[in-house]
Amino acid sequence: MEKMRLEALRSYRILDTDPHPSFDTLTETARLAFGAPIAFISLLDEDRQWFKSIRGLDVTETARAHAMCETPVSTAETMVVPDLREHAKLKHHPLVTGSPNVRFYAGAPIIDHEGLALGAMCVMDTQPRVFEAREIALLECLAVNAMTAITAHHQGHLLREAARELTLYCDREPLFA
Repeated sequence: MEKMRLEALRSYRILDTDPHPSFDTLTETARLAFGAPIAFISLLDEDRQWFKSIRGLDVTETARAHAMCETPVSTAETMVVPDLREHAKLKHHPLVTGSPNVRFYAGAPIIDHEGLALGAMCVMDTQPRVFEAREIALLECLAVNAMTAITAHHQGHLLREAARELTLYCDREPLFA
């Protein structure tokens, strides 16, 4: 299943692309809607957690071993941790034990049309908190919107590629010269 997930992720050609307003708007919306200082869209490849968009932290990627989003991606289910200091695995995470001393994490999987979780839409806070069902639903809607943006990015790439091919064909074909 992981091999299929990684192939799907690569097929979207989204990794290591430039920032884009369609993604940055989603992370800023999450920050504002949840009153959280940190929000991000992360995608997990073999070795790293790469951030397509991130607000509130100055990083572009982390080692996959430090990815809080591992659980939402591997289970394809939303994960909410009210207080990271009480989570058996995550209480030792560098972002919990050091700056910015995050206490709360919520991540909703970004799921493609095949049901594969490519990454997660996440929010973090420096204070413990409880997420109500309405907030979980909103985060999951933002994750769906993130997948829509990934799909639009991919379709745009395919269209530009087809236009280049068509231009090359027309340049070689005397009928179009």
